Amino acid sequence: MAIAYVVMKRQGTQLHPSVITSGQLVSAVIPLAIYSAIVEGPPLSLPWTRTAILSGVYLALLGSVAGAWLNYWLLKRIGATKLLSMGLIEPLIAVVLGAFFLDERLTLRTGIGGICILIAVSVVLDLRKPPASAKAPAGKPATSRTANR
Repeated sequence: MAIAYVVMKRQGTQLHPSVITSGQLVSAVIPLAIYSAIVEGPPLSLPWTRTAILSGVYLALLGSVAGAWLNYWLLKRIGATKLLSMGLIEPLIAVVLGAFFLDERLTLRTGIGGICILIAVSVVLDLRKPPASAKAPAGKPATSRTANR
């Protein structure tokens, strides 16, 4: 994933996120259809309830299409390092949501782990440093290397 983001950031900047997402999802249809037929069996032999269909549509549209589109849209704006570091926060958000909505227990170790994640992401994102555009001296624009950190 990291390599793909760096390549897309360097060579795919002229492509619209919709084109990248469509190509990615269309190229995955045949291998995934073959794999699912082997592992799960013929799709028409499975029980297709209304809940199963709505869940599949929801995951396809919001989880895959919208998620991939937003990833490539963000990649053009914030860079690969920042985008990939967002994935480190997802488990922390999941744990907090699980505690809030499902009454899962948060332990001291979980809290310490969450703090470690937040510290690590803040170090990667260099949150204490002002944006590159704010610290560039007058008459000298920030370089693309510092602006995309």
